[in-house]
Amino acid sequence: MTAEALNAERPLRLAGEAVIGRLGDIATTLPDEVTKATPEIPWREVKGMRVVAAHAYHRIDYEEVWVTLARRRPRMDEAIKCWRHAQG
Repeated sequence: MTAEALNAERPLRLAGEAVIGRLGDIATTLPDEVTKATPEIPWREVKGMRVVAAHAYHRIDYEEVWVTLARRRPRMDEAIKCWRHAQG
């Protein structure tokens, strides 16, 4: 999906907001050992985006939502998979 598609379709924007919220919820429940072992992920910002999506939705930057979903979320997945693999 492109940023333009996200901006053009309200249902896609709402879905993006929901995913951002879920990512933030997950980030808040991760053990410290995970967040410390994956410093390449900006966990504080991930949590902060969840707060904006849930409580300050008038301030949502949909370009940032798109970048997070298209580029950062796959890196988050990979970082967690690498951490899990290293744990054996």
